[in-house]
Amino acid sequence: MMPIVARVATCRTIGVQHENGKSFASVHSLASHLKETDRVIYEIAWDAAVAPVGHEGMHVVKNTASDFIVDRSQTGEAIGDCRRHYRHDGANGWIFEFRDGIEWPEELNGGRWRFRLRVVDAGGTERARSAEAIVDWNH
Repeated sequence: MMPIVARVATCRTIGVQHENGKSFASVHSLASHLKETDRVIYEIAWDAAVAPVGHEGMHVVKNTASDFIVDRSQTGEAIGDCRRHYRHDGANGWIFEFRDGIEWPEELNGGRWRFRLRVVDAGGTERARSAEAIVDWNH
């Protein structure tokens, strides 16, 4: 009988920079020891000063802060629902990995975006939650 291994979720900021009037950041998220029926939820929250207006399917209101909501690709798909971010790891189950390369067309200043990863089982019970990865746009 195989031992039961707890699911693990991590989310961390790799870097933030501003260049040529644009803002860039990178966030790396990883969840491991997943069951095939688990759902990974990649979430974002932001300060009012840096609301990501124009992001497809997220209903962002300019100059309004948010609580955590499901983050979506530029085409509106929930990041955690995209199967290309998953791979099978033999006896260890499934792994979800997402490297979020953020490029914003203007220079953001005066606020933060926060990211986290949650893993829920088929019954909707949260099995893992990462610490928050903070992208601080202040400079």
